Amino acid sequence: MIDHSPEPGVSMLTMLLAEMQTTIVTAGLRAFDGKLDRFVIATVIARDVLYARPEVTPISVLSLASSLNRPFETTRRHVHALIDLGYITRHPGGVITAADWPDNPEITALTHLSHDAFVRFAEALKSNNLLPPIPRSPRAYAPATGIRSAIDIMLAAADSNIETHGDWLNLVIFSTIVFANTQRLFSDADRSGGFDPRHAVRTSAVARALALTDITARRRVARLSQPGGAIMRTSKGLLVSEPWMMSPAAKEASARTSNNVRRILMRAAADGFPFDDPASAYIDHRPPTIFIG
Repeated sequence: MIDHSPEPGVSMLTMLLAEMQTTIVTAGLRAFDGKLDRFVIATVIARDVLYARPEVTPISVLSLASSLNRPFETTRRHVHALIDLGYITRHPGGVITAADWPDNPEITALTHLSHDAFVRFAEALKSNNLLPPIPRSPRAYAPATGIRSAIDIMLAAADSNIETHGDWLNLVIFSTIVFANTQRLFSDADRSGGFDPRHAVRTSAVARALALTDITARRRVARLSQPGGAIMRTSKGLLVSEPWMMSPAAKEASARTSNNVRRILMRAAADGFPFDDPASAYIDHRPPTIFIG
């Protein structure tokens, strides 16, 4: 994929990924009472169902914990809670999504939003000349492909950045700050200098958007804003560190993410996603841009 960087240090792909992730995660946190681990675990379990295999293979708690780099006991606690809520069911060898999950209106709204956020992402890639050459597949498009692609991209971004950010929540906070900075940057008539304090976002605004306690948000931001870290503190709030974005570790993570996104897009195309006309794939409509502030 081509790396267009309209502003120093932050690629257009990073900006678009931040927009998609923030849209989905903020909605997911509302659906799962602000519990990010629970939302992610439920999403990973549901992902296998979207492959529409003749039989869904149950996934074990140990496999979930390993794939998400989360403690086993934390994962087990959230799995039990999801079982109690009726989102997943026990089977020999692990757990699978409950058969009646699609009947849940709140979850249906979340899956539609996730799908349409992916379509918006594909539209933006196309309009910014970021799509690799993708032939149109003769297969009919099914929305499950878009939902699965949105999930896979978010998981791939987390996997690619685990060494640089440490865990999923740090990445989500970082991505939300990137998104908030970008919103302010592109509403600014003068973008010649890249990010500056005018584009900063308050920690409290990030906490509200992600349904985090103020203490949790400040503790995580303190880690991310250590000397040489991914975030800078200013008198106006938080800014992504452009020098950090240009560091070898960040560039390597960005390259891994880009390669993984390309792979997922190619698979979506093979499954019928209309990259020549992404807007034709919306289930509901183009999701409105949320404002972090």
